[in-house]
Amino acid sequence: MKKILLLLICLTTLVSCNQNIKERTITLSDDEKNLAINTLQLYQNKNSLTMEHLDSVVNYGVVLIKENKGKELANLLDKELSNFYASPSNTIDNEIKLHKLICTLYYKKATYEILISKSISLNEHTVMHIESQGSNHPEYAEILEDLLTYYIIKEDNKNIMKNYNKAILAGRKLSAHALKTDNKDVQIYSSLLLAYSYKMNDAHELKDSCINSIKHIIPIYPESEERAWQFLNR
Repeated sequence: MKKILLLLICLTTLVSCNQNIKERTITLSDDEKNLAINTLQLYQNKNSLTMEHLDSVVNYGVVLIKENKGKELANLLDKELSNFYASPSNTIDNEIKLHKLICTLYYKKATYEILISKSISLNEHTVMHIESQGSNHPEYAEILEDLLTYYIIKEDNKNIMKNYNKAILAGRKLSAHALKTDNKDVQIYSSLLLAYSYKMNDAHELKDSCINSIKHIIPIYPESEERAWQFLNR
C-alpha cells in the first residue's frame, strides 16, 4: 500500500510545485544506452523487405544512442512512432519497452506538462493494444494504474488537462480487473484512485461507495498511510 501514500504525496505537493522546466540536453548513461539499443533492435526485421524503412530508422537510432544524442533520438522516435506500431515486431512486450525508452527520454528533456501528456498518450495506446488481445497481459493492471494516476494528477498549471471522466473509466476497468484476479492490493489501490476521481468530479456519493466497498479488506495502516486514507475520505 506504499503506492497509495506516494501517490497522495504527489497529489498534494504538485499543486504548489513550479514545474516550468526548460527543455534540456539529454545525456544517457552506459546502462541506458545499452538498454536503448536493445529496445530498438527488437524491431529489426531483416527478412522483410517491407520493413526496410524501419530497419534504417533503428540503425540511425543506434548511431544517435552511441553518439549520446538523446534529444535527436527522442525526436526520431516521435516522428517514426506510427511505423514502430505498424511493425510485426510490435508485440505488447516490445511496445512496453519502447514506451519506457520514450518516457525516459522525455523525463530527461521535456517540461513536466509535456511528460505527463506523453505518458498518457503512450499508456492509452498500450491499454488498447492489450485489450484487443483479451486484457490478460500480466502488466495490464500496472499500466492501467499508471494511466489512472496520470489522469488524476492535479496541477495548478492549466496546461495539464484534468480529465477526470477518463480517470473514472480507467478506474472502473482497473477495479473490474482486480476483482476478476482477486488481487486485494490492486482492489484497494484502484478503489482509492477511483474515489479520488469521483471526488474531483463532485460525485461524492460514488466516492463514498468506492471507499465503503473496500473497508472490509483494508489492512491496519501505519500512521503515515492512515493520513493518506484520511485525505481521500475527507
